[in-house]
Amino acid sequence: MLLKKILEPNFITEINAFGQFIKLVNCENQVKLRATRDGNTVIETEIRSGFELQTAESFDLLVLLSDVEQTIDIWVSKHSLKYDAPTGGSNRALSYMAEHYGGTQQVLPFEASRMAVTLFSDTHDFWYGGKGCTPETGIPVRAGIEKKINSSSEIYVSINEPPLYISGSTYTTVNALDGNEGRYGGDYGAEKPDYWACTSTAHAVYVVERHINQYDQYGAMRVSEQGVNLLNITGNIADVVVVDYDKDRVAALYENGLIMVYEMGQKVAQYDTLKAKVPLNWAKLMYDGTRFIAFQRGESAANWYTPSDINTPVFSIPYNLNLTVKKTFYDKHRQRVYAICSSPGNDYFYDLTGASGVCETFPHALGRPIGDVFGSLIVYPDVRFSSTHITAIAGGAGFVFNRESTAITELVDVQFVAAQSRGAVYAIKNGTQLISEDDGVTFMPIPSDSTDFGGGTVLGTFSSNQFITYPLTKNTDDRYRARLYDTEVSQASPVSRLRVFKEMK
Repeated sequence: MLLKKILEPNFITEINAFGQFIKLVNCENQVKLRATRDGNTVIETEIRSGFELQTAESFDLLVLLSDVEQTIDIWVSKHSLKYDAPTGGSNRALSYMAEHYGGTQQVLPFEASRMAVTLFSDTHDFWYGGKGCTPETGIPVRAGIEKKINSSSEIYVSINEPPLYISGSTYTTVNALDGNEGRYGGDYGAEKPDYWACTSTAHAVYVVERHINQYDQYGAMRVSEQGVNLLNITGNIADVVVVDYDKDRVAALYENGLIMVYEMGQKVAQYDTLKAKVPLNWAKLMYDGTRFIAFQRGESAANWYTPSDINTPVFSIPYNLNLTVKKTFYDKHRQRVYAICSSPGNDYFYDLTGASGVCETFPHALGRPIGDVFGSLIVYPDVRFSSTHITAIAGGAGFVFNRESTAITELVDVQFVAAQSRGAVYAIKNGTQLISEDDGVTFMPIPSDSTDFGGGTVLGTFSSNQFITYPLTKNTDDRYRARLYDTEVSQASPVSRLRVFKEMK
């Protein structure tokens, strides 16, 4: 008789039947078979689609085992089955659209009954192959050209546009601070960070917090996929700025004038000359693409010096203007230096590129005043840059700036915001992840998202495999603790859709 059986993975399926003939008419993967009679093994083997057996003696029981879930058609009888599936073409066909979300993804699993598949893209060139497929290793196919693949194996397709990553709902809490050899490896998270000194790169979040170095002063932590590590060896850190976002290169300014440059958490450069200029009360640091410029308190004006010339300031801001540079940011996409500045009752987002001499004011970075867009600047001001957008947040408010259209969208009640790939804007609001494809005018929730970030501001960055965060919401142990979230590719909006035509046996 011809039987249809559904095999569960690694679960024994028994067929009570008497006979000498077995034929596996159809299956999706190999099947382990054992035929017995009165408990004694008659034959034990692995069979695949089309295999036909005649045992030397009759059996009364078949035991089947599969590594994967699959449906099979099997003939078990004392009579042989004279049948072979047609070889001239497929027995059935399927057509559908496969959504692709960028990068590399599997579009078809292994299917033993699949004879061939044809892929077609209306909009995007693509590359196909097996595991490890990339635009460098895959077989190229131009948009508008159909590609037939005569194979039943799993198929991966790469599109030369990055995926949009979101945070998964599972995370690991980092409870210990790694001080490294010869450094203080004590507790962290007892106090809120120095917001004006914190920053982020593509691989890590840098948090400056009091009482975590061996002198009970401000130290800098690097929060990455590897955990939380203390950067500085000694001294009081005043500021940390990003030198290269993608390479995870940052510079830390010590209060005594020392500038230490780190890449991926390792020191790569050091500048000592500012330590010769007293009083040693250095407070802010700037990077303009080629050099560092630092501000020292205690002189007759807010003077900014380079390590190569500690006698003549690059530029100065008279104190009687009550204009303070709070945090600087380097935009490598446009080679510009921006800063959040403040004066009593006012906040500004200025362009400090090329500043020199005595400066009483600066150009507005986005072409118009936007100080009213920010919330409380005492709560973690953050500015991010992509090739398409500038995003900013402070105290739960911020903006999205479209570089091409120069449109500015104001945001309220947000915990985190950053431009992602393909011009999308990612935000966390009310503990929930959101995606915008219209410069933050409207946000879409993530389908099936169960992640909850609580209600506090989130210092975070998307690394290669994790969403690295330092939420400003205390844990049950009354500490602020770093969290490393798993990441997923967002399926809120596909990059492309592939036409798929499958020919099946």
